Amino acid sequence: LKTFINNGETGYLVPWRCPEPFVQRREMLLANPLLREAMGRAARAKALQMGWGHAADRMLGFYSSLLRDTLESAAGD
Repeated sequence: LKTFINNGETGYLVPWRCPEPFVQRREMLLANPLLREAMGRAARAKALQMGWGHAADRMLGFYSSLLRDTLESAAGD
């Protein structure tokens, strides 16, 4: 989960099997609609970064860079 959640920005990470920190964070979010909305927006933006379109763009960039480096190396020989 640490890969997907930035603690305090896109959500909260709480210790496993420790209900008190979970309840505290839940109460904080219920009491603060502005925080809840901001965290929701940040989580959505993070999720969009992890989507297929973003992954495809990163993969395309990787292969383009690899091809460019290979061509430059071959031209230098």
